[in-house]
Amino acid sequence: MKKFTLLCILILSNTLFAQFSWQQLNGPQGGIVSQIRGNSSGVLFMGSLGGGMFRSTDNGITWQQKVNGFPGPVFDDGTVTFAIANDGDIFASSFTDGVYRSTNNGETWINTNFPNAFIVTIVIDQNKRIYAGTGGGSGVFVSTNNGLNWIQKNNGLPVPAQISAICLTQSGELYAGIASGNNTSVYRSTDNAENWLTTNLTNANPDNIVSIGANVFAAAYSRGIYRTTNSGENWLLVNNGLTNNKINRLFINNSQILAASDSGVFRSTNNGNNWYKIGFNDKKITEVFITSNNTFIVSVFGEGIYRTTNNGTNWISSANGFNCNAVTSIAFSTNNIYAGLANNGLMRSSDNGNTWLRLYNGFKGSSCELIFASPNGYLFAQSDSGLFRSTNSGNNWVMLAGPFFRFNNIVSNQNGHLFASGSYPLYGVWRSTNNGASWDMPDPNFMSSIYSLCISQSGTLFSGSSGGGVYRSTNNGVNWIQSLPYAVVHSLTTSPNGNIFGHFDVSLGQDGIYRSTNNGLNWEYIGFGDNDYYTLKSNSAGHIFAGGFYVAGIYRSTNNGSNWTEVSSGIFNRMITTITFDNSGYSYAGTYYGGMYKTNISTIGIETVSSEIPGKFLLEQNYPNPFNPETKIKFGLPNSGNVKLSVYDASGRVVEELVNQQLNSGTFEVTWNGSNLSSGAYFYKLETDGFVETKKMIMIK
Repeated sequence: MKKFTLLCILILSNTLFAQFSWQQLNGPQGGIVSQIRGNSSGVLFMGSLGGGMFRSTDNGITWQQKVNGFPGPVFDDGTVTFAIANDGDIFASSFTDGVYRSTNNGETWINTNFPNAFIVTIVIDQNKRIYAGTGGGSGVFVSTNNGLNWIQKNNGLPVPAQISAICLTQSGELYAGIASGNNTSVYRSTDNAENWLTTNLTNANPDNIVSIGANVFAAAYSRGIYRTTNSGENWLLVNNGLTNNKINRLFINNSQILAASDSGVFRSTNNGNNWYKIGFNDKKITEVFITSNNTFIVSVFGEGIYRTTNNGTNWISSANGFNCNAVTSIAFSTNNIYAGLANNGLMRSSDNGNTWLRLYNGFKGSSCELIFASPNGYLFAQSDSGLFRSTNSGNNWVMLAGPFFRFNNIVSNQNGHLFASGSYPLYGVWRSTNNGASWDMPDPNFMSSIYSLCISQSGTLFSGSSGGGVYRSTNNGVNWIQSLPYAVVHSLTTSPNGNIFGHFDVSLGQDGIYRSTNNGLNWEYIGFGDNDYYTLKSNSAGHIFAGGFYVAGIYRSTNNGSNWTEVSSGIFNRMITTITFDNSGYSYAGTYYGGMYKTNISTIGIETVSSEIPGKFLLEQNYPNPFNPETKIKFGLPNSGNVKLSVYDASGRVVEELVNQQLNSGTFEVTWNGSNLSSGAYFYKLETDGFVETKKMIMIK
C-alpha cells in the first residue's frame, strides 16, 4: 500500500470554531500618526488613527501597540491626542470615547469621567491640572483630580467653541486656537482657563500652537506660521523659506523648531526667521518630534515613521511594529500575499506576512483600492491613477487604462474571462477575454452603478447595484435580469453549494443580509437588520463570514446563514474592510487603519494526522451514535477529487454542507454539531467522482 504524508481535514464544531482567534501580521507597515511625545526617561509614545497607542523604548526604532483597556476605534478616529504628566501618568483621548489614563507606561488604561465630547488636544501643567480641548464646539474642560471630575471653562470663548489647539507656556499662560465658526482666532488665559481673552490673531484657522520662552508660534491653516513675542498683542508671519504654507504640526526643542507641512519637513534654528527644508519633498508630514538626544522623528501620511540622527541629511524608516495601514484589498498568488492600501499604494509579502515590499516599477498611485489575482497568475491592481497589470508577480506593471477606469470588483469564470464592475464614471459590468488587454461592455444598456460582483460555480454572474438591487446574467453578461429591486447592495458572495448571500440596504424594507437558494430568483432576509456587515465572503467549506464596519467585527455562519457566531477575538480595530482566504483555508481580514489580521488556524481546520492511504472509498458510521449534539464522521479517499459531504434531515432537506472542495487522497474526519437542530434521524451523504454513499445517524437531546 502506498504511503505518504497524509492530509486530514478536521472541520470543527460551532463551539470549537468560536475559539479560533486572529493575529495581526507584521505589516504592511505604516499608518497615520496623530501625535508623538516622550517622557522624562526617554520612552516614546505615539497615538495613531485606528491603532490606538504605541510605545518605543529604543528611541523610535521599533514600536509596540499598547491598548490593554483602551477602546477600539469607531470611525475615522483613534488616539487623537495625549499628554504626559511630570509623574509619568499618560492621559490620552479616543475620539468621543473620552480620556483614558495610564499609570504604568501604557501597559494598561482606565477610562476617566470625561463628558461625551470630541477631544482634540490635551496639555498638563506643573500642578497636574489637565486641560482638554474639544473639537465639537464644547470648548475647554479642566480636571484637577486625575480626570475623576471635569469642569467646563469657556468664559470669554465664542459659542460654539471648537478648539483646534491648546498651548501651555513656561510662564503658565494658556493659548487656545478656535478653528471654525465666525471667529477663527487665538485666545489667551492667564488664570488657568478661568477667563479667556482674544488675541490679535484672527481669521487664521490655527491648527497647532507651540511656545518657547516668550515666543509663541501658531500654524495657521494654509497661511503659514505666525509668531508673537508679546502675549498675542502682535503677530508676525514668519514664512521665509517655506515652500508650502500648509503646516500640520510644529515642535520646539531648545533652539530649533520643526514644521510638518503638506510637502516635507522644515527646520528653523533662529526662532522661525528662516526655514530650511530637510526632507520629503513631495510627502505630506503629519507629525514632528525631537528626542532628548536630538533625533528627529516624523510621520509621513500613510507610510508611518521616519527618523534621522543627522539633522535630516539621511532618513530611515522606523515603522517596525506600527502596522496600521488601511487595507482595502487582499489577494494571493504564487505564495505571495498582496495588499492594496488606501494611502500607501500596493505591497507584497513573500514570507507569509513577515516582511513587505512596496511595489513600483510601473505601478502608480498613492492608493490601491483593488488587487485581483487571476487563475493564470496575472495580477490586476486598481489605483487612483488607473488600472494596472503585472505578469511577473508584481515586479513590473503596465497601465491598461487611465484614472477614468475605476473598477470596484473583478472576477474570473472557468474560461478565464474577466468581469469587472464599475461605478461613476465607469458604470455597468465590463468583460475582457484577453487577460485585461482590452475591455468591452457585453450589454451596453446595463448602465447601473455596480458596487459588488460575484460568480457562481455554474457560471451565473451576480451584480449588486447602488440602488437597483441585484441583477444576474446567465450568458456572460450579454443580458441582465433584475433579481431584487430597490436596494443598495454592498457585497455579494456565493457558497460552494450555490447559495448567494448579499448585504442590502432596502428601500422601504428590511436592511441586512439576504440569501438566495435558487440562483437569485428569490431572496430571503436572514439577519443583521440595520447593521453594517458590508463585507461577505464564503470559504471553501461553505462557511459565510460577515465583516462589519462600524466597530462591528466579524461573524460566521456554518449552516448557510441560519445561525451566526462572532469570531472577532484578537482584533483590536474591528472596522472590517475586506475578508479573503488562502488555499489552506486561513482567513485574512483587512481593517480601516488597523492593519491586516490572519486566523491562527485554518477556517476549514486542516491537520495532518496519518500517512496511510485507503485502498478504496470509505464512509464509516458516525460516532458516537446516537449523539448529543456532536458527532464525528470519517471517510477515506483512494484518489484526489472534488468531495461533497452533506447532512440531510428526514424530509431530505440539506441542513448543513460540511465539505465541498477539492481534496487529496487520504482519510478524513469531520465533526458535526447539531445543537441548532431538534432531535431525530438525520442522514449524511458522501459524493465524489465514482462514489456516492449515505448513512443514517440519530441525535437525541
